[in-house]
Amino acid sequence: MHTELISFSATAPSTGAAAAALTGDSLTVKNARGPAQIIAWWAQQQVDGWQQLVTPTAHDTTRGYRTVVEANNIDSLIPRGTSIEVQPQELLSISIAGSGTAGDVELGMMLIHYPDLPGVSGRAITWPQLTSRMQMMTTVQMTITGAAAGYTGGELITAESDLLRANRDYAVIGVTTNVACGAITILGPDTGYVRTAVPGQASDSDVGSDWFAALSRTSGLPTIPVINSGNRAATTIGIVQNENNVSPVISITLALLR
Repeated sequence: MHTELISFSATAPSTGAAAAALTGDSLTVKNARGPAQIIAWWAQQQVDGWQQLVTPTAHDTTRGYRTVVEANNIDSLIPRGTSIEVQPQELLSISIAGSGTAGDVELGMMLIHYPDLPGVSGRAITWPQLTSRMQMMTTVQMTITGAAAGYTGGELITAESDLLRANRDYAVIGVTTNVACGAITILGPDTGYVRTAVPGQASDSDVGSDWFAALSRTSGLPTIPVINSGNRAATTIGIVQNENNVSPVISITLALLR
């Protein structure tokens, strides 16, 4: 069981073009034991447009699920608490309409929840488990330096502050940022070495501040990542960005667990 980020982009797609997965990702659903669920989908676009998902088992194979995207509004494109079911080894055909300016990269991000994927297992808890185990809160602040469009800027979670208590579990509640980016990512042993992420919404801190907790409250799923401080030397934080390189200051909200 784990929740995994996939990201995709289209450059100057204008009135509509096929999106491609970012390097390291795939638009083919992994070969899980049973269906997976897209539990979150958001975008970072430089011009108003839309994003569309079509799969062989979607409502229809012409338009499937298409949603309007507002420029610079990095918010959910599907209602919280709902999901889009996808089947193992199914291809996600994604299209984006947005900027027609040469070089402009329009981004989309999805979180796919796999209840049972052999060989990959992340640590995560539900909202009731969090409230029963939470001991105290803390934060980790860091500056992530972007270098190029796509996944970038990865640094260890303790690179700028190594104050986590030794060998303790921490739940990741959410992340806030002072500069917009596509997503803030977490990758390490406790996520099953796949990325999970928070939308990089800067103008509305409510989006990211309790992102994982809100996903669990609305879905009932174990979507709140748990990381152990003993893995801090292998747990990295990065971002997804477009061609406009940014270096956001981010704050990760953590709950020390009993």
